[in-house]
Amino acid sequence: MSAFGYGVRVAIIGYIHEHGPATRGQLATGLGLVPKTVQFHLTGLTALGVVIPDPPPEQARRGQRTRYEIDAGRVLELYAELGKHLGIGQ
Repeated sequence: MSAFGYGVRVAIIGYIHEHGPATRGQLATGLGLVPKTVQFHLTGLTALGVVIPDPPPEQARRGQRTRYEIDAGRVLELYAELGKHLGIGQ
């Protein structure tokens, strides 16, 4: 998947899928990454609707840990869209 760019995002999705909702720190430790790198990719995945932060950013209090979970429906939607662009699974 790294051929499509952002292999770290695929790793984050895989980690959450395997281990359940996780914080940025848990993801960083589990994947052997720097927390700022994980945060960068979580921001992108959140913007795509692939991961859901709990609590949502607008409700989070300063210093409160945010747990991230996968929106499986959105992942499947994007996967199907990729397939259409590649001409498979039509």
